[in-house]
Amino acid sequence: ETTSGFAHTDIVVDGVAGTYTESLVFSDEGTHTVLYARTDIAGNREATRTAYVYIDDSAPVSSDDAPDEWVGSPVTVTLSALDTYSGVASTHYSLNGSEPATGTSVAVSAEGTNTIQYYSIDTVGNREATRTVEVRIDDTAPASSDDAPTGWVTHPVLVTLTPADALSGVSALLYSTDGTEPSVPYTNPIAVASEGT
Repeated sequence: ETTSGFAHTDIVVDGVAGTYTESLVFSDEGTHTVLYARTDIAGNREATRTAYVYIDDSAPVSSDDAPDEWVGSPVTVTLSALDTYSGVASTHYSLNGSEPATGTSVAVSAEGTNTIQYYSIDTVGNREATRTVEVRIDDTAPASSDDAPTGWVTHPVLVTLTPADALSGVSALLYSTDGTEPSVPYTNPIAVASEGT
């Protein structure tokens, strides 16, 4: 204003009307809208102007769909991230201590316990704390053994079955004594008294 000078500036901040007297301070997260217009001493009012203030000081929140239990085949873990305000810029992960990679899909195939570490960053640089999840894979069948005598014997015997699984562990041990598909749960040594094979 080069003639009469400014009289006042009207403002509307997030829907609340007032008169501008000092710098506006914003601390709450989200989008703030400022409408303002100056009026000079002669009563001339400029067209209303609009300004936006965007604040996001919270990190994204990431999650995964890794299985909770042991699985019997390779899996692909999907990473998801949510950021309420500025949005997610990228998600980073490391598998079993590997160099960090960028992406949301992690292929896991190694047997045993696999460790995924991951985090996300939003578009203004807020980084969440690293998260960790384990994926346990066991695609090797158990190995069972027995102490049945290798030759003919002249008396009844007790046969002990011993299952072994180095990873997820043995869930069940089944047996049969008549040559059919094993279906009887093994709980105690098996008494074999009938003659023959």
